[in-house]
Amino acid sequence: MMHRRSFRFGKGLLMLAALTAVSLLGTPRRADATLILGLQEAGVNGGNIMIVGTAGSDFTSVGFTNTYGDFAVTLLGASSHNAATKSDLLSATVDITNLTGSAKTLKIYAYQNNFTLPGATPLVVESGMGGSVGGGTLGLGLFQSYASNVNNVDFDTTGFTNGPQGALLLGTTFQTGSMSGLFNRGPDDPSTPYALTSVATITLSANGAVNFSSHVNVTSAVPEPVSIMSATVGLACLGGVSVMRRRKRMA
Repeated sequence: MMHRRSFRFGKGLLMLAALTAVSLLGTPRRADATLILGLQEAGVNGGNIMIVGTAGSDFTSVGFTNTYGDFAVTLLGASSHNAATKSDLLSATVDITNLTGSAKTLKIYAYQNNFTLPGATPLVVESGMGGSVGGGTLGLGLFQSYASNVNNVDFDTTGFTNGPQGALLLGTTFQTGSMSGLFNRGPDDPSTPYALTSVATITLSANGAVNFSSHVNVTSAVPEPVSIMSATVGLACLGGVSVMRRRKRMA
């Protein structure tokens, strides 16, 4: 019988690893880093973040299912994309359940480095989180995202942040809404790779349960040339119409 404080492979983890082709728990971190998942609970693993999932390559997906500390975690996953118009770091879980008779807090970390796109600076970092409560009550100080020019520190929370995002509870659903801010790449070299980190703080009452999805989206703050051209043409057209109307009134 598995004690709830045990931390070993289970059938769910093996199945998830097979389905998502991710590395198993305990695989050493790659020197060049990659997409990783981490969990943290006071009194577990010395209070340090435990890496529970490591992807085999950048910009793919990673997953975890098992018991960690006082929580049963079912189908926790993260994915990332590095794209010219929008890069992102996404995370979600089907279920997190507090297995104890008192309130507990679990922090869920997702991290990806080696982002190179969009190829501009500054970048707009937009973030948010939502989900539903399956039982008990949920603490509402939930989510925070980070962007960093330091490209080799796992779960780096020292760079740019939109700040903590609390949640609005609507019945059994909750949402943080969206927050945005400007992140300066480099700053000496705008082509410098950057990293994204997200932290979901799940505080559940006794035997409480929750599911969630979160996102950190990164886009360029500078309009594309086509957009600038379209705006210029539009203003010119408006100016032409205004001139024609003045001439008609003067005629």
